[in-house]
Amino acid sequence: MSYWYSFILGRTQKLSIAELQYVLPVHTSFSVIESSAHFFVIETPSPIDTKELMRMLGGTIKIGEGLQVLPHAQNLAYELAQIIVKRLAKEQKIYFGLSVYSPLPAGINPFKLGLEIKTILKETFEHSSRLVSSREPTLSSVVIATNKLLSDRGAELQLFVIKNKLYVARTDTVQDFADFGKRDFERPAADPKSGMLPPKVARIMLNLAQVKEGETILDPFCGSGTILMEAALLRPHNKLYGSDLSARAIKDTQINFNWLKHEYSLVSEHPSLSQNPIETLDAKLPHHSIDVIITEPFLGPPLRGTTNKTSLDRILNDLNPLYEKMLFVFSTLLKPHGRVVMVWPVFAYQKSWLDLPAFSMIKKYFDFEPLSPHSAGILYARPDQKVGRLIVKFKPKT
Repeated sequence: MSYWYSFILGRTQKLSIAELQYVLPVHTSFSVIESSAHFFVIETPSPIDTKELMRMLGGTIKIGEGLQVLPHAQNLAYELAQIIVKRLAKEQKIYFGLSVYSPLPAGINPFKLGLEIKTILKETFEHSSRLVSSREPTLSSVVIATNKLLSDRGAELQLFVIKNKLYVARTDTVQDFADFGKRDFERPAADPKSGMLPPKVARIMLNLAQVKEGETILDPFCGSGTILMEAALLRPHNKLYGSDLSARAIKDTQINFNWLKHEYSLVSEHPSLSQNPIETLDAKLPHHSIDVIITEPFLGPPLRGTTNKTSLDRILNDLNPLYEKMLFVFSTLLKPHGRVVMVWPVFAYQKSWLDLPAFSMIKKYFDFEPLSPHSAGILYARPDQKVGRLIVKFKPKT
């Protein structure tokens, strides 16, 4: 017997798929049925604890449990109504919704399909029901969570057309959007000038680093503590180190950890923090004492409007010595089996991205572990963004 599951991806789609590729093997063996820009569907030999898996992830917004694979779309409304009735509590009002993640066969309108299902539930199966819908072809996590679709009286059906077959999954759990939002917008200390890495991306980076229980984690550009906070929630018993050149950053991290411990009843200790430039950090910490470095360094000054090539070259030249020294310090601090997952800045110019010259120096000390089949890293940037985040992973040379 086999099982299949669907993962609906957030805005960081390539990062989300990479995260799943690293996290899933810890839980189960799997084979990929289909991977697209919006979803990732797998087959497993045993059931998955979807709620525990979702608790770990940063880039997945829904996980669905596979219900049925229909060979064709004939009598589709009846087939879906039957699936709903079989799996929901009897003799109660039913709440249901549809999310369509690939084009349905010609002539099938998702909203009209929902209305047909509602009619069949009433006339054929004698169930009163409420169709939960939105203007979009898919329902958001907020709509699902606030309209009883995760209860024993509700179901969101996810529909995928894969190799001319219709895959039907039921949403089993959704990302705790309120919890991530709380850590992003309600933490007491934040400094927009030092970068605002979203907690979801910090969580993805931790998972890409494959952080294990008991490993030491260092963020040498800790800012207001976003990465360290996510690390404390994901691995509460691991030793955390943070440093930053800015005294304000160290104070902000301390304030945020006090808040985090109160809000989440954390059992973990505060991280060991020091105000320290990266250039001298190898004199502060023992050599080869760190298992994992996860960080977003200083990305350069904010850029607005059009920046000419001369100005960009000056910014790259100013940043480059910092990154060259950083790579050397990383090589002295990491254990032989250690890993680095970090943000590397790239700068928009015309229709391409410019790298720091130091990028080529990574190979002097480290071996890349490609996160994407066709490049060393995965770009995280909005279409209009001037400075992009290239997420990269590398390890000490063996």
